[in-house]
Amino acid sequence: MQVLVIGLGSFGFKVAQTLAERNVPFLGIDRDQDRVDEFNEISPSAIRLDATNLESLEQLGLKQFDTAIISLGNRIEPSVLVTLFLKEAGVKRIIVKGISREHREVLKKVGATDVLFPEEEGAVRLANSLTIPNLLDHIPLTEGYSIVEMTLPKGFDGKSLLELEIRKKYNIEVIAIKREKEVIVIPSALEVMNKGDTLVVIGKNEDIDNLRGR
Repeated sequence: MQVLVIGLGSFGFKVAQTLAERNVPFLGIDRDQDRVDEFNEISPSAIRLDATNLESLEQLGLKQFDTAIISLGNRIEPSVLVTLFLKEAGVKRIIVKGISREHREVLKKVGATDVLFPEEEGAVRLANSLTIPNLLDHIPLTEGYSIVEMTLPKGFDGKSLLELEIRKKYNIEVIAIKREKEVIVIPSALEVMNKGDTLVVIGKNEDIDNLRGR
């Protein structure tokens, strides 16, 4: 996977930094040389470039990038224009930081595959963690479905997934069990859960709510 990160403000900077930490091939670009220099102190993977200039953007060889992440501040026009450029160049996945619901509709029409609202999603996660019992994290997948990280429900301590019949009774899948020193991904049905374990589950929201509220 080759990723193009357009805009090295706080959001784009953090995305690029995480990609660097995980050794994912990427290129970060920004029109501000100071931002580029700051990022290159972490990883020499950023260059100064104005993404709204089509000729400059094309010099990057856009066909080499599978995914582009666009975060261009609080003005609508630049992100819409760059999204259109990338779509016409054949970039398969274009993820854009949105400003408003209206902005999202325009971005979708010109080729964005995903539109994110990081501040809003972060606020919802925080509110959920404060008000919903057992909930540690919540990642919406599509309408009505989520991945949820939750504390071990009452009565699960010392029992295996097979004994609990979670899939049969609650119609959800346990995709990981997190412990203090390990993470068990796709656990065996014979895996016994212990007090202090964290479950990562996937399924319909109402089914996950039923499990949390048991």
